Amino acid sequence: MHIPIIIAFLALSLLGGIVHAADTLKLEIDDALKMAVQSSPNMILARMDSLVNENRWHNARGMRLPQIRYSQESPSWDESVNERYIYDIDEGRDIFTRVPSGDFRWQSRVNLQQETPWGASVDISSRVYQRKWYRTVNEREEFEEYSLLNRVLVNQPLLAGNPVSRDYKLNKIDFDRGQIAFELQRRDVIYNVKSVYYGQVLAEEALKISTQDLQRGREARDLAKRKFNAGFIPEVDLMRIQVDLARRQGEFSQTEARAESAKEQLRLILGLPVNQQIAVNFPENRTNAEFGTVESISGKRLETEADELSNQGLNMRTDATITDMRIRASLQLYYEVDTRWDKTSDIDKSENRNRGVSLHFEFPIYGFGTTVTEIENLKIAKKKSVNEMKIRKANLEADTRRAVRDLDLSRRRMDIVSASLELSRKTLSISEDRFENGLINSRELIDAQADLTRGNQEWLNARIDYELAFAYLERIAPYHRQ
Repeated sequence: MHIPIIIAFLALSLLGGIVHAADTLKLEIDDALKMAVQSSPNMILARMDSLVNENRWHNARGMRLPQIRYSQESPSWDESVNERYIYDIDEGRDIFTRVPSGDFRWQSRVNLQQETPWGASVDISSRVYQRKWYRTVNEREEFEEYSLLNRVLVNQPLLAGNPVSRDYKLNKIDFDRGQIAFELQRRDVIYNVKSVYYGQVLAEEALKISTQDLQRGREARDLAKRKFNAGFIPEVDLMRIQVDLARRQGEFSQTEARAESAKEQLRLILGLPVNQQIAVNFPENRTNAEFGTVESISGKRLETEADELSNQGLNMRTDATITDMRIRASLQLYYEVDTRWDKTSDIDKSENRNRGVSLHFEFPIYGFGTTVTEIENLKIAKKKSVNEMKIRKANLEADTRRAVRDLDLSRRRMDIVSASLELSRKTLSISEDRFENGLINSRELIDAQADLTRGNQEWLNARIDYELAFAYLERIAPYHRQ
């Protein structure tokens, strides 16, 4: 009666296992990198920073083009009472009088601003308004007027170089630094994903090695039991193998926990759900000829390019600030045509033509050393920036040479470990045959098994070290623009 229930339970269990296996996300390194570049949290933040940087550059380029603005007051109304003395003809003297007044105005204005290539700014404006206002002295007086004011204003800084061109160059420097920052962030994301991915590979492969080691320990225990029961080995050999098996079981549990922690880190860096099952694919028996190589490591590191751009921008800003602190000078010219009539039909008639020139100079005479100390601090900051850039450049060059050495050493290490691992496999095969024939004791068998386990672990570590060394060299390689 219970057999159908048992069969149904087994069927559901099997189906659940199939569904669970289907839900497992199998990742190769290229898959993980593609996911990281598209949707990892750090890459999303990097793209946001890049968009802000591009928008600032578009804004800076747009400011070199004419900027047209329109404003309007529709209407503007106010009433007030002014207290003042007004001469009274009848009294023959000034009399303190309250003068109510009001103003009702409709006004619109168009401005065109343009920065010139030589550094001046030009403002062209046209204002038109309708105004109704009144005042009351002895009796209420009402007025109405229409006005058209056309004005051209030119402001030319003097003795300050070309601020328009300088600002454009500084904005271009900031944009280039932003592009480099994005590329560095992208490379950091890729390198971090590779580090975490290979960390999980290391943990999973170590788990496989530990599983194989544990299985060999169990097989050795079973064989030792049979030989002990047959009287071929003493009890101490059996006990030694049993103790060693317990040690392997403990190491297996630790390795299993490390593998689960590695999966958790990979989920986090890829932005995956916490319950997403992951399986990594790491090709086995890979030859040295199949490992990649970095195309070229000649040229400047991106960090060095960013430092040089920062230093260039600092020099430009510092020189401009020092000049501005020593002396400020500007030339301002304006010309306007102001038309005011009480009828709209007369508004096109010229009335007042105003013009003017203003030459402005400003420089410190004595400030108790404030100007001198500020200028000196700016000069020190420039020198400090140059020295810091030299130190960073030297450290980066040393880091590049070290990365190349690490890659070469890891490749050589794989060659050495590969030959040693093959020898360990042959040694264990011989030791197993000799132990079964009673030619060696359990200690020698355990040592041979331990040598193979260490060899497998060393080969795995050597491969992962090579992959990480190669990934780091890719991360710091110069960016060869097309």
